[in-house]
Amino acid sequence: MQGRRSLSTIALRRTGGFSRDDDPASPGGASPSSSESTVASPNDIIRRGLRQQRSSKQILRSSNGFASAGAAMRSSAGFRKLAAGTKSATAIRGVSHATSEHHPEGRTCDDAPAATDEAATAEDSESHMPREVCAICLEGLDDNGFQFPCGQDHKLHYNCMVSFIGSILALRISDEVEAPLSKEQVRNMGFGFKALAIIEGVLRHVNPVTRNRLCCPLCRCVWPEEEAVPLDAIMAQLRACRARGLGDQVCKMDEAFSRVIARADTRTEVQEVRMACGFEALNDNLHCASTFLLQLQGDTPAVLAILSFLETRHTGNLSQVSVTVRKLCCNSFKLRTGHVRSSKLRTATHHVSAADVMTLEIDPSLKASSRSSTALDVVTFVKWLRNASKLQVLSLTCLEWEKMDPGCSNLASNITMLRLRILDLSSNLLGDGSVKKLANALLDNTSSLQNLEIVDFSFNYITEAGLEAVLPLGRVPGSRVREWGFRHNKVGNGACKLLAEAFDPTFLRAKGPRLECWDLRTNGISAAGCQFLTTVLDQMVTARLGCNPLSDAGGENLSCGLGDKLRILDLSQGKLGDAAAIAMGSKFENCTSLEQLLLSGNDIGSMGANALADGWANVTSLRYVDLANNASIGSMGVALIADQMPIWKQAPFRLSLAGVECEEDGAKKLISVLSRNPRGDRNWVIELHNNPDIGNGSVVQINRLLEKRPTISADADDD
Repeated sequence: MQGRRSLSTIALRRTGGFSRDDDPASPGGASPSSSESTVASPNDIIRRGLRQQRSSKQILRSSNGFASAGAAMRSSAGFRKLAAGTKSATAIRGVSHATSEHHPEGRTCDDAPAATDEAATAEDSESHMPREVCAICLEGLDDNGFQFPCGQDHKLHYNCMVSFIGSILALRISDEVEAPLSKEQVRNMGFGFKALAIIEGVLRHVNPVTRNRLCCPLCRCVWPEEEAVPLDAIMAQLRACRARGLGDQVCKMDEAFSRVIARADTRTEVQEVRMACGFEALNDNLHCASTFLLQLQGDTPAVLAILSFLETRHTGNLSQVSVTVRKLCCNSFKLRTGHVRSSKLRTATHHVSAADVMTLEIDPSLKASSRSSTALDVVTFVKWLRNASKLQVLSLTCLEWEKMDPGCSNLASNITMLRLRILDLSSNLLGDGSVKKLANALLDNTSSLQNLEIVDFSFNYITEAGLEAVLPLGRVPGSRVREWGFRHNKVGNGACKLLAEAFDPTFLRAKGPRLECWDLRTNGISAAGCQFLTTVLDQMVTARLGCNPLSDAGGENLSCGLGDKLRILDLSQGKLGDAAAIAMGSKFENCTSLEQLLLSGNDIGSMGANALADGWANVTSLRYVDLANNASIGSMGVALIADQMPIWKQAPFRLSLAGVECEEDGAKKLISVLSRNPRGDRNWVIELHNNPDIGNGSVVQINRLLEKRPTISADADDD
C-alpha cells in the first residue's frame, strides 16, 4: 500500500495534480482532507494523462499537427508548453484551486480554467496559425510540396526529398556490397530532371535493404511496394513538383527581365559589357545555353550577333555545350568570335576565324609564363591578318616586334587591307625605319585612313625623323586621326617644331581639328620646345607633357597657349616652380573647359599654389587638381589654398595635397575655413595622405566636414 501511495504521489506531481506543499508526506504539507474535494483521484489523473498522450501522438501523425508543433517549438514559450505535454490542464486546475480561495462569491473552480483555456486558444490561434511544414527541414511548405508515399499525408520540399533519396542510395548495402550510387554521383546530379532520371533507374532495381531504408522521415513507414503505389506515379509527382518550381522561376526571371529592360542603358559599350557578363554566367549552366541555341537553325542573325559580343574564352566555353552549338560557334574548326584578347600570336592564328574578328589584343603580360613569339609566328599571323576584313582594333604590345619583323616589312605590306580604327604598337622596340614603312603604306592607300582615329607608338625608339614621317597621316584629306601616342620616345624639341609647322592655325581652321590628344611624356622636351607648342596648344583637347625638363620658362611659354578647348593638362614632374605656376594661374580664365590639372612632382611653393588656387576659382568645369609631392607648398601653401576655397565654384571636385609637407597648423586652417563655409553639398574630396605631421584626428574631421549631411525638414524643426 505504501508503494502504491508513493506511485500515486509521483503521478500527481508529474501531472500537476497538486504542488509540493499539498503532499502529505512532505514537511509542512497540508492534510489530505483539505484538498480532497478539489483534486481528482490518482487513477483518474493517470488515465487522463494517457489519453492526452495518445491524442498528441495522433495529432503529430498529420502534417498540420506537426506544423503547429514545429511553430510552437520556434519560440521558447511554445517549446516549454510543448515540453510540458499533459501537465498544462492539471496545472491550470491547480491554479484555479489556488485562486478559488480568493473568490468566495460562489464561483466554481472550473470556471477559471475554462476562461483561461479559451483565452490561450484565441491567443495561440492569432500568433501561430497552423501551416504545413517539411518533415525534414521544418520549414514552411508552399503549394509545391511532395507527399511521401506513406499514407499519412506527410509532405516534404522537393529539394529535401531528392536529397533524402540520394543520401539513402549512397549508403553501402553491406561491407561487401557497394551502394547503388556513389557519393560523388549524388553530389553532382543536382536537383533537375537529370537527377530524377538517375533516381528512377536505381529505384526500379533497388535492393530490399535499401528499400527498407527509404522510410518516411516522420512516421518511419517503409517505401511502398510496386503493387501498392507504382513507382511511375511517385516519379510523376516528383517531375510535376520540378516543373512547377521551374515555372515559378520563369515568372520571376520574366519580371526581372522586365525591370532590367525598363532601366536598361542603351549605350553600345554598356550593352557589350552586359552581354559578355551575361554569357559568362550562362556558361555555368550548360543546359540553358544548349536549350537556347538548339532552337536556332544554322547561321541565324541572332547567333552571329551574340558571338560578335564574346571574347575568345567565352566562345570557347560556349562551343563545348553540344555538337550543334559547336557548329554554330566554329568556322572550319576555328572559333567565331568578335573580340580576341590573348598573350600569344598563335592563339589567334590557330584557333580563331579571322573573318569574324573585330578587336585583336595581343599582350604577353596577360600571362606570366607565356612563351615569346617567333619570326614564324609573325609570318603566319600576317597571312591570317589578310582575311580579317572586319578588324577595327589592332593592339600588338610588348611583343618586341622589331626583332621578329625588322623594319615591319611583313606588317606594313598587309596593314593597308584593313580598315582600322585603333592601331596600337607600343613597347615593340620600333625605330624610325619601321615607323616610316608603316606610315608610307598607309599613305599609299588613303582609304585605310577613313576610320583610323588613334595611333599609339609609345615606349619605342622613335626620334624626330620617325615623327616627321607619321605627321602627314593627320593632314591627308578625310583623315580622322585625333589621338597620337608618342610617350617615352626620343622625339625631343624638334618634334615640337614639326608639330607647329604641320598643324599651323590656318590649316586647323580650314580642315577642322586634327590635333586633339597628344602624349609626349618622357621625350626630353625643354623650354625651347614649349615655345613652338604655344601656337598649337590652344587647339589641343589633351596635352600630356609630363616627365620632361620643362622648367619655369617652359611653363610660362605653355601658359601663353592655353585655350578653351583644353580639357586635360598634364605637366607632372616637369620641374616647374612658382614662376610657372603664377603664369598659368593668370591664364586659367581662358580654360573654360579644363577638367584635369596634373602638376604633381614639381617644385611649386606656397606662392605658386596660391596663384593656382586663385586662377581656377571660376573654372566651373574643373574636377581634379593634383598638387601631390610638391614639398615646397608646406603648411603656408595649404593655408593660402584654404583662404581661396570660399570662392571656388566647382562641384564635384577633388584636390590632392598628398606629400606636400603640410603640418598640423595647415590642417587646422582647412578645418576652420570648412567649418565657416560648409561644402558638404558639393561632393568635395581633399587628399592629405603622406603628410606625417598631420594627425589622424584632423584628417577625420576634414572628411566629416566634407560629407553631405542629411537635410532636416521643417516639421522636424518644429518638433
